[in-house]
Amino acid sequence: MTAEKKDYLKPYVYKVEGAVNFALYDMLNGKFFQISPDGSVEELRETLLKEGLIFETSGIVPNKIMRSDMWDIQNNLHIRVLQIRLNGRREDYCWSRQKKNGDRIFISDRCLDQLIEKCRYIPVNIIRIEAEQEDAYKIEKILREFNCKKVEIYIETCLKPDRLEYFKRLSDGKEIVNLEDARKKMKELKVEIFNFFYSKFFNPCLGHQVAVDTNGEIKCCLWSEEILGNIETDDLKDLIIRGVFDKYWELSKTRIEGCKDCELRVACDDCRVFAMKSSGKTDIKPPYCEYDPYTGN
Repeated sequence: MTAEKKDYLKPYVYKVEGAVNFALYDMLNGKFFQISPDGSVEELRETLLKEGLIFETSGIVPNKIMRSDMWDIQNNLHIRVLQIRLNGRREDYCWSRQKKNGDRIFISDRCLDQLIEKCRYIPVNIIRIEAEQEDAYKIEKILREFNCKKVEIYIETCLKPDRLEYFKRLSDGKEIVNLEDARKKMKELKVEIFNFFYSKFFNPCLGHQVAVDTNGEIKCCLWSEEILGNIETDDLKDLIIRGVFDKYWELSKTRIEGCKDCELRVACDDCRVFAMKSSGKTDIKPPYCEYDPYTGN
């Protein structure tokens, strides 16, 4: 007797339920498909076969295996993104980059030295630098002293091409990104398997992020108003171990009203500080999001 054939999602395809619709995430090609189950089963099946998201078999179904060399997201003693502001041209929030009035304040060499020393034994993946052209020697110092994979530089007056090339030569294998160029390509970003799984447990914006402002203030984000410590007086490693950042790091989309029932919650980003400043609440979706997961519109 021949076993009945059944349809299965391919091993690299993951389904995320929403209140009305659902989404299928194709990790092999970095795409996701938002699907309304209103149509007939056969119509849906034809669509999924056409997109290569399902296969028909009566045999063994392969397991969904997550790469073994992926970052251990249960290990809290690391920093995914370290934000450093080298000068004090204050901004209201990262989306608007509106300047506040007041004199510019530059981070002191002492503060920068303390930051480098206190991060020496903490794994850092990405360093995001807010700077000006005159901060070049401090950027050089960060490139020389920090052991990280990637450095993103945002310079308000635009990073000159020759200076960017110089930083790349100095970087000793680090990936150097001009953040101004990266922002222009945000619509081209794809769904990545690490971000997909990471967003299930942590906030995609604030998760494992540490920020240090010009006067050494330690925050969850440069645009946050809550000060969690100071790099000159506090041990950064101790702050992480004691869970000082956890209330921000662990604020995944599954804990945010208006996001937790959305099928796109593991695909979109989340400017949490922007949402908090706009609403006064930590667990409500950003006001710029106009999608309603309860109506599918």
